[in-house]
Order: sequence, then C-alpha cells, then structure tokens
Amino acid sequence: MLTKLTTPPNRVSLALAAALVKQNICFNHHSWNSPFTAHFNSWAFAIRKAASSSPLKALQLYSRMQRQAVPFDTFSILFALKSCTNLPHNITILRHIHAHLLKLGFSSHVYVATSLLSAYASSVFEDACILFDEMPLRNTVTWNIMITAYSRQGDVTTARIFFDRMPVRDLASWSAMIAAYMDNSLWDQGLPLFREMIMSRNVENQCLNPDQLTLGSMLAGFRQVQVVLDAVSRRFTTEIYYRYIVKYQRQVGA
Repeated sequence: MLTKLTTPPNRVSLALAAALVKQNICFNHHSWNSPFTAHFNSWAFAIRKAASSSPLKALQLYSRMQRQAVPFDTFSILFALKSCTNLPHNITILRHIHAHLLKLGFSSHVYVATSLLSAYASSVFEDACILFDEMPLRNTVTWNIMITAYSRQGDVTTARIFFDRMPVRDLASWSAMIAAYMDNSLWDQGLPLFREMIMSRNVENQCLNPDQLTLGSMLAGFRQVQVVLDAVSRRFTTEIYYRYIVKYQRQVGA
C-alpha cells in the first residue's frame, strides 16, 4: 500500500504512513524501498511524531521495528533516545536500547552517543559519568550535558571544572554554567560569569550575545535574592547588564 503513496510525500501521505505504523501493518522490503520511503522513512517519522507527546508509544514503535527486523537508521535511534530522555524512570528500556546500539555498531556515532549520554544524564547520573569517560569523540553538546547534569546533582564545583576544561565554548555552554550557579543559589558567582561572558573577547569574536535562556537564568536569580553591588558593579549593571535585561523583557512582554 505504501508504494501507492505519492512522491514527494504530502501531509496526507505522511499521516497515512503514520497510521499504517500505528495499526501494526508490517512493512515489507518492497514498501521499504518504495519511492515514498526514499523521501521519508515512515518508521522514523512515526517515532519522531510520538517522541515528545507520547514517548512510551515511540519506544513501543522502536521495539516493533526490532521484532519485524526493520533496518534501523540514525534518525529512528535518535528519536527513540529522545523518548528515553522524556521518560527518565524507564532505566531498563534505556539500557536495552544501549545494548541494541552496541550490537548495531551505532555507539561510536558521535550524535547517537551524545543523545545516549543525555538520556542517561536525565535518569542514571553515575552511568552518564561512565559513558562520558568512555566516549572517544566529544562535542560541545556533550560537555554542556555534563555541566547541566552535575548542576542537577548540586555539584557546581565539578560543573565548573567541566566548563573550564571545554576546548570550545558556545553560548549554550555559558548559559548552562550561569544557570548552574543561579539554580544552586550561587548568585555571587553567577553574576561575575555573566559579566565575563559579555566582556570576553572569545564571545565577541563568535558574535555571541546573551539569549533568553541566559538572561532568564539571571532574572530568576535576581528574583530570589537582593544582590548588593559595589559602585563598579552598579555602573556595569547600568551600562551593560541593564540594557540586555530591558531588551529581554521587551521580547517576552514582561
């Protein structure tokens, strides 16, 4: 039936493909190699659709792919891992998928490994640390995940060590570290780091400016405590920090 779907796929054909998967209609090799699936992997589409709103259903689809011996691709695996992140208490399922990835040889794929790390960081912190140490390749997102994970554990000192060890920091890295300080009530360390981010040449050279996430962390911190600043800090706040806060408040309509 899938071979009769139009190419390229439209909204109707995508919805129909998702419905076929939902109804447990088996895809044979002919349908798998059809013009439609050449443009869009129906299984990956169905898993992606369910990953955020119905993560358990997404994992059920992943399991069905295994039972029906459907070839796995990177996208279906990434969305299955995203579902695990949205279901942090399903540790058994996560470890099952991890074992499956090792069998398929996907564990060395940097994006798959990063998604796997994110899933472990949201459920089994100790396993996330082990996985990070064993990763042959790491990217900026990998480091950011660990900064946030240590922050959730209340270990801001180690989070800062990871931040300082990063080969390259992006805006998300600065935001994660600032949020770590603010979320753990370390406002006296969060503000200087925000200042350093604004003034740092490295940030300026990358054309990075504080985004809503960064400024949101700062605002949350200042809502919880009255920070007493010295004259220099007040001048800095007036000239730089205040400008970004006002801009942010206008964006969110505060």
